[in-house]
Amino acid sequence: MAEQKFVGNTENLESLQMVIKDKAGDIDDKIEKIYSALIKINKEGTWAGAAADTFINKCNNSKTTFTNLVKFLNDYAEVVGVVNKNLEVLSNNVSSACKGVQ
Repeated sequence: MAEQKFVGNTENLESLQMVIKDKAGDIDDKIEKIYSALIKINKEGTWAGAAADTFINKCNNSKTTFTNLVKFLNDYAEVVGVVNKNLEVLSNNVSSACKGVQ
């Protein structure tokens, strides 16, 4: 009977987890820069009136959406990490169980 090997490759999951965390951080940084610029414009009073208020309100709503996206990405990265650890355990358990089996 041919020898069978079970190999769980988790390297891609580790990389994926880091990429997701990096992207979440990038998005969060950009959101803060944009929001800070909007606050500065609003405080300077360079733009006022109904149009400015509407724009600021829409930006605030967008900030909430992007903040939720960052939270989702960080949560997703954690799930990928858990899957990675579980696959490592599974791979080790299957490899151990298969030793000596022919």
